[in-house]
Amino acid sequence: MKITSIIILLFFLSVGTNVFMDKGIGLSTSQLLAHQLSPFWTMGVGEYFMLIFLFGIIIGQPIYYNIKNKARNEDGSN
Repeated sequence: MKITSIIILLFFLSVGTNVFMDKGIGLSTSQLLAHQLSPFWTMGVGEYFMLIFLFGIIIGQPIYYNIKNKARNEDGSN
């Protein structure tokens, strides 16, 4: 329960930070709401590359370790 409440608190703090930053640059409330509901509309090309890279790391690392462990087990060493 503590971890869940901390995650929820961090979520609301990050949304609040985004709202205040958008208000700080002078966006209207409708634009602010649109940015919060769909953040991919505001991303640039470089941010998409970074997102793909991070997903590649998150997905690729378990696959790499799985293949590595499978090769080690086929060799007979534990």
